[in-house]
Amino acid sequence: MTSSARSGEGDSSFSPPLGRREGGTAGGSTKRRLPLTIEGELVAKSTGTVSPFTLGDRVFHQKFGNGNVVAIDGNKLTIAFDKAGEKRVVDSFVERA
Repeated sequence: MTSSARSGEGDSSFSPPLGRREGGTAGGSTKRRLPLTIEGELVAKSTGTVSPFTLGDRVFHQKFGNGNVVAIDGNKLTIAFDKAGEKRVVDSFVERA
């Protein structure tokens, strides 16, 4: 037996492992589907609760750092962060600094 016969070279009966097909998906279709696009606007609604924070409070956010509360709308705060600029966040994501 030659080395090419042992390694399977020239063997036309080779097939890829089950569940994998060359150049396609497991379903056999080679058509690619485009991602679904949903149009609209994401708007966070206030829960109607009153925030324990007041204007001017110094707060800390895990990602944005320290900042000052500049506006309050229910449980949503507008905060002027020292380094990240002005952001609107839910009050449960910040703590008093």
